[in-house]
Amino acid sequence: MNSLRCLVLLINCLILFGCEEKSVSSEIWTPSKILQIGEFSIADGASDSILLVNKGNSKVRIKNYQSDCACTIPKLSKDWLNPSDSVFLKFDLHPSLPGVVQQKIIVETNSSSNPKFIFLIRGKAIL
Repeated sequence: MNSLRCLVLLINCLILFGCEEKSVSSEIWTPSKILQIGEFSIADGASDSILLVNKGNSKVRIKNYQSDCACTIPKLSKDWLNPSDSVFLKFDLHPSLPGVVQQKIIVETNSSSNPKFIFLIRGKAIL
């Protein structure tokens, strides 16, 4: 009976600790999901970028990216990231009215850990 308990305990330990996932298949990392772009001229608009890094050990596909307003135009130079690879998601912001601006850019990937990102872009358009 004692050997049976030891065997059951050993099997449980192997299940608990042996099946722990040691590697991440695909994971996008970014330094921040909120970008403060400060003041900018409404006539010139603003341009900036968002760094996206594949911290996983398999390729990540950026399936879709879009803004919540026609005044924010995102641009991406590639849609596949190899492990340790990175890309800048560039964007131009051209609001029609002066004042505080907050826009969203939504990025969808095939990442296993976090497939959807919402980035907030905040600034102030001045005349």
